[in-house]
Amino acid sequence: MSDIEPLKPLTEYEAFKAQAKAATEAKDFEEALLLYQQALDLKPECPDALVDLGNAYSDLKHYDKANDLYHKALAIQPDSWRALHNIGNGFRRNKDYIQAIKWFKQAREASPKECFPPFNLGRCYKGLGMGEQAESYFREALSNDRTEFACYLLLSQCLYEQDKVQAALDLLLYGQVFLSKRPELEDDNHSSLGYIYFKLHQPELAIKSYQNYLNVFKEKDAVYNHSILYLGKAYLENKQYNEALSALESLFYNIDSEYKEGFYLALAKTYEALEDYPYACGYYSELARLYPDDEYYNWKAGQLCKLNKSIDLALMHFEKCIVLAPSSVSHWQDKAYCLLVQAKLPEAISFINEALITWPNERYLTERLAEAYCEAKEPDLTLAWIAKVESFGNPKTSLECMKACSYFLKNEIETAIAVCKNLVSQPNWQDECHEWDLKFLLEQLKLNGIPDFESLAQL
Repeated sequence: MSDIEPLKPLTEYEAFKAQAKAATEAKDFEEALLLYQQALDLKPECPDALVDLGNAYSDLKHYDKANDLYHKALAIQPDSWRALHNIGNGFRRNKDYIQAIKWFKQAREASPKECFPPFNLGRCYKGLGMGEQAESYFREALSNDRTEFACYLLLSQCLYEQDKVQAALDLLLYGQVFLSKRPELEDDNHSSLGYIYFKLHQPELAIKSYQNYLNVFKEKDAVYNHSILYLGKAYLENKQYNEALSALESLFYNIDSEYKEGFYLALAKTYEALEDYPYACGYYSELARLYPDDEYYNWKAGQLCKLNKSIDLALMHFEKCIVLAPSSVSHWQDKAYCLLVQAKLPEAISFINEALITWPNERYLTERLAEAYCEAKEPDLTLAWIAKVESFGNPKTSLECMKACSYFLKNEIETAIAVCKNLVSQPNWQDECHEWDLKFLLEQLKLNGIPDFESLAQL
């Protein structure tokens, strides 16, 4: 004779609840609602039955009806932690975190060992940007239920938002064993792992995690946009530029405003890496337009415009850089370059002289001033500033070219020809000189009976 007592059959009320739970897990919320209503009909004054029916209405997004039922449950049982908690969830859903916190704290006080009141307190404080408080409540929730994967997921997010990235990874990897209990969180899990690996500069693991995410994601929501953006960034960091471009371009018409800056920057960097400078320039210019007080975006836009020979636009960006960071000599150098390319010689000379008051021994600016005077056909000033450059040591071939032009302008022909002979004896000399200077020198040599540069070697 067995000592095991036979299982008691379910009551009609328990049967309805069991069937309703199964319907909910199968996402058949209409059927679950009918079954919970039948259960409540059997126990109309039961707080749990009222909360269950409220949850069924909530699953169908009938939040007002759900809230009424939660309050009815509280009228019967004021310390019903489920009713208190679910009223708080309504406020949290509407991002009214302050009100939600009040209800969640009451639920936590009513049942201190439950996982979800402190868990949702953590979510509220996370939403308020109060990371340390959020972390504390997530840890409390986890201590109440070590098997709840949502706690590992949200706590890890809280940690990496506080730049505790390695700790976030360790925690989330530890929690993987409990993921099977919450399969609906699998996509969020892969997305979070991808982001953590990206922050740890492990692009290959980030790519793998984001690819796993794409295999299980349910809808193109904010998480999807974030994941594809960082998949593109991971490809970019891993030097897989075409893959990065493909991922990023798939977001083009769907990117959320909160991700737009990172999206444009990733595209700009990708096109730059692919040496597609017009597109790179376009995205950096758009970033500079959207964020006009960002020095970096203006500087990058200027540099890419220089590469595209869009000197007017480059000059505009470099002038903005000088306003934003007047003590950065590189911005003054860039503007000087643009003015010389545009042949705005009086403006260039005035501007560079102004810069040299602050940086009297700055070599690049000194060279550009010598160049400006040379183009303005001011030979004495050109030679004076060349001498200043030479005093820095390691003179460049281009200086010899300007020096020869200046001596021809001064009609010191023998000296000019001697300098030309020295110039052409140097390796790659033609690459170092401006085309217009070489043209001027060749004209002067011909006027003095020397047909070309090669003939100088025979003199």
